Amino acid sequence: ETITSIEKNAFNDCSSVKNIQWNAITCQIDGDPFASSRSQVTSFSFGDKVQNIPEHLCYGMNQITSIYIPAGVTNIGKHAFNLCTNIKSIVVDSLNTVYDSRHNCNAIILTSDNQLYLGCQSTNIPNSIRTIGTGAFQGCVGLKSITIPDSVTNIQNSAFTGCTSLSTITIPKNVEHIGENTFDGCSALTNIKWNVKQLCDTCNDWSDSYWYGGWDGPEYYGYEIRTLFSDISKQITSFTFGDSVIYIPAGLCYGM
Repeated sequence: ETITSIEKNAFNDCSSVKNIQWNAITCQIDGDPFASSRSQVTSFSFGDKVQNIPEHLCYGMNQITSIYIPAGVTNIGKHAFNLCTNIKSIVVDSLNTVYDSRHNCNAIILTSDNQLYLGCQSTNIPNSIRTIGTGAFQGCVGLKSITIPDSVTNIQNSAFTGCTSLSTITIPKNVEHIGENTFDGCSALTNIKWNVKQLCDTCNDWSDSYWYGGWDGPEYYGYEIRTLFSDISKQITSFTFGDSVIYIPAGLCYGM
């Protein structure tokens, strides 16, 4: 509990380590303490007194199947669980005041922002979610389908990158922002349903932005939206538009 820092490669090449119990209350890590040992870890659990989960702590531990976040955790660092590709169960203690897993959704949700911070192959996105966070489903190779509710307005960078079993996706009507690389590496994705009314004219912050020109309404300030599906454009067999669509951005279906 009293450990405050762990140095890089501290547990490197510990070939027999499979189960880790993390009790450090506010520990910080320098680089990657587990390095080459992380791929063999099958269980990573947190003590009840833990307050901080350092960034990249469990990154790439692809044999972990479940995550439990205790009530006392107030900070989960960037990419703490990214590329944990086989997670099937996520539970946040019901007494946690910062994060939650409402309605048994199998996800970590940042309560104050209604942001889905981390999902898994068993996640059901609640209707109250407004943002799907950066890398929320990144590398979730077991995710075969997902329903994104109409409450979602923001899908951040790399949200579904590397979801290699995902074959169909519907982008809901109220989405205003879609980040970079959102569907890169989704090698099974062939069917897209686009229900988006119109993307926000100010919140898309990709590089190489420029004016596409006016339309009947506020002038649309676009990014290189043709890159949104560029990584998978050759494999798309169906791209349909919902009745709610007002505007189809230039380059949306580029290369399909």
